[in-house]
Amino acid sequence: MLFAPYCCSTVILRVLTVASALSVAACGDAPEPVSEQARAPQRVEVTVEELKPQAWQSTVSTFGVVEALEEVNVAAELSGTVTAVHINEGDRVGAGQLLLELDPQKRQFAVEQAQQHVQHAQAALKEAQLKLQLVSLVLLPVMYMVEQDVRVKLGRSGNLVS
Repeated sequence: MLFAPYCCSTVILRVLTVASALSVAACGDAPEPVSEQARAPQRVEVTVEELKPQAWQSTVSTFGVVEALEEVNVAAELSGTVTAVHINEGDRVGAGQLLLELDPQKRQFAVEQAQQHVQHAQAALKEAQLKLQLVSLVLLPVMYMVEQDVRVKLGRSGNLVS
C-alpha cells in the first residue's frame, strides 16, 4: 500500500512553523536573565493526524525544457512559400518522406526563364550556322579562283612544284 507524500504535510508545516518561531525568539540582542518559570518546559500545541492510504499519483505536470540528444537540420534545396505541411510536430518521418510543399510559382518562373535562354541560344546557333554557310558559298569559289590564278602565275615562271 502506497502513501502519498503530501498526507502529513500539515503536520510538518506546523512543526516547522513552531521551530521557526522559537528560533526567531531565541535570537535577541542581549540575553535576558532567565527566571525559574521560564526554565520550565513550555507547552507547544501540536496537531496529530492519522495517515490514510491514498492512490499514488505517478505523473506530475511541470514546466521545463527538453533537449534532444541528436540535432538534425532540415533544409530545402529551393526557397519559397510553404503551401502545404504534411507532418505534425513530434511525428516520426522516414528518409525521402514528403514533409511540405513549396509554392510552384517561383520554380515555374525559373523554368520559363531557362527555356527562354535555350531559345536564345538556339537562335544564336542557327544564325552562326547561316553565316558559316554564306561565308562558305562566297569564299570557297573566291579561294578556288585565287588558287587557280596562283597556279597559272607560278606555272609561267616555271617555279610551280606539283
